[in-house]
Amino acid sequence: MKEQKTIAVTGSSRGIGRAVVQNCAQAGHKVIAVTRNSGCFDNAAANIVPVYIDVTNENGRRQLIRQLDQNNIVLDGILHNAGLLVKKPFYKMTETDLMRMYKVNCITPFMVTRDLIDAGRIRVKSSITAISSIGGVEDSIKFPELSGYGASKSALNALIQHLAVELKEYHINAIAPGAVETEMQKQAFPNFKPALNAEDFAQFVTYFITEGFNFFNGQILKVKLDDPK
Repeated sequence: MKEQKTIAVTGSSRGIGRAVVQNCAQAGHKVIAVTRNSGCFDNAAANIVPVYIDVTNENGRRQLIRQLDQNNIVLDGILHNAGLLVKKPFYKMTETDLMRMYKVNCITPFMVTRDLIDAGRIRVKSSITAISSIGGVEDSIKFPELSGYGASKSALNALIQHLAVELKEYHINAIAPGAVETEMQKQAFPNFKPALNAEDFAQFVTYFITEGFNFFNGQILKVKLDDPK
């Protein structure tokens, strides 16, 4: 059996995050499932440890560190999966909309990463991976009403590349999926059914955050089968 890892996944209650939690657990890993949605993992497998907190604020991040400390948990990796999409035309997008997306999609991964490292709750040479979006990659196809979301994911991609230089003792990367069948995808493109579903994508993500990351640092990995039409 391969070495068991302890992996934290934010935004774990649905979509890609939930699929990764389940896939990691089925592969024998211990998963710290971080979500604001209390109760959603109460009947989960024994190697899924739910942490019902909101890491977009400082108090929630302190609670996360406290729980890791109390249970003597040191992570072998974290998947920054929590994301927020506000779909609006340019002229209807508000400053509040933009700030909410930047806080969840970029600022929170920065702060959670820093807090984990400061507290000694993530091992060196481990995986720090973010779920980005191909819409935030420079040479990708762009779509209307997603300017704020795409810009926040572009900021996340830049953050990942900068941290990979500054924190050389870790493997810091982003995975930028194209269309994956999730609730968020349906919000963005309600009349399009992607070829890639969350469960299949989660298999790739699980492999990457537990093994494949060893071959990458500072990379934005594009994973795409098709484009919305």
